[in-house]
Amino acid sequence: MPVNILTANQSNVTIDGTVIEGIQSISYRELRAQQDIMALGSEERVGVAYGAMSVQGSIVVASSSTTLNGHMAQKTSFQIVANLLKEFGTGQGSQTVTFDDCYVRDMAFGIDANGVGATTYEFTATRVQVE
Repeated sequence: MPVNILTANQSNVTIDGTVIEGIQSISYRELRAQQDIMALGSEERVGVAYGAMSVQGSIVVASSSTTLNGHMAQKTSFQIVANLLKEFGTGQGSQTVTFDDCYVRDMAFGIDANGVGATTYEFTATRVQVE
């Protein structure tokens, strides 16, 4: 089975086509509304009904990002594209993760004992596509 080792030092993240410098990490999760369907007269579930899907993610940037700060202040949407490249391994050489119609939901800043400040931007997206 092919193995892809995607590495941060070969990858980049763009917002509306502009590479964002200082990105330390990006993560996301897809959430789908789910409702249990219960059997009458029983405590057991007999099925599941699914509803809307949402995407939540976070980007950690060394110091801060004027681009993301601007989108949060202006409450404007944007697109994030993570171009994930491999350093070694077998199989395909890259993966592109695209987040459409994103909004910054939350922002938090912290600095550690080593003196490195980082801002965490929480975002939501209408959809995520992995290619």
